[in-house]
Amino acid sequence: PVLRIKDNSCEARDFLVTANATREALSYAYTLAGIHVEPLDDFVYNTCDRTILQSIRVEKQPGDGFLFSGACTLSAISLCDSWSNKGMGYRFDYGVLTGRTFPHYIGLIEFNQNRATFCGGHALAVSDLAADAQAEMGIRFRATNFECYACGEDAAVRYNDYSVFFFGENSEFNGCAFDGVTAAGVKDQRGGLFIGGRNNRVINSRFISTNQPIEVYQQGTQKTVDCVISGIRVVMEAATVYTAVVKVQAGAIVRVITDEIDPVGVGGYCWRLQQTGHRRR
Repeated sequence: PVLRIKDNSCEARDFLVTANATREALSYAYTLAGIHVEPLDDFVYNTCDRTILQSIRVEKQPGDGFLFSGACTLSAISLCDSWSNKGMGYRFDYGVLTGRTFPHYIGLIEFNQNRATFCGGHALAVSDLAADAQAEMGIRFRATNFECYACGEDAAVRYNDYSVFFFGENSEFNGCAFDGVTAAGVKDQRGGLFIGGRNNRVINSRFISTNQPIEVYQQGTQKTVDCVISGIRVVMEAATVYTAVVKVQAGAIVRVITDEIDPVGVGGYCWRLQQTGHRRR
């Protein structure tokens, strides 16, 4: 990585991380992130707690823009920009990616007013598709005013065909914007948010030009319950007709409080939750 943080109470702000042509041309590797935050792996209680990253742009990296792995709790990322990186825009991993001996959940994270654009992997990925234990979930992760655009084009890097992947509990997306646009500007090519876990909230957020705004998924023994979706706005293109604005996998419990669907052009929509494990008020 360009910047490697390994200890507690570190702060970085107000700079650009970029790449020369040689580094930019490298193939994707998680070891080539722009900024990598992860404690040393020689003792169970090592942490990178209280990390603060503010007003940093990471661009043209052959890995993730921002990579957090292991115990990085009580941390804050704000006003940061991940642009044209081959990996995820922002990845929060419990330690499986980097092969930690002492993995740890990612939690107590304030993720405020950040953006990801033209990244090969997800704009934001918290945990992964293989996670099946509470210690592998994102916990109390709060994303506010996050925006993504044209991320997720590399099928070898992303977990699935959604702009944002999230698996956790007691977490929230508030005032965020998700899209399904390609780098070439083709709309309706991928989903917006793929979310699972317990007691999560998606509030007052926008889903622009996606082929599936939200999918709530069920994973292993960590049951998806009490996922609340409230006040979402969905902007659709002429060719898009949704089978379900909120697609719910079997067994997941979802509560939709309010919704605003804003079709564009001649496209239509069908508001329907696909499985029986939901409540609508």
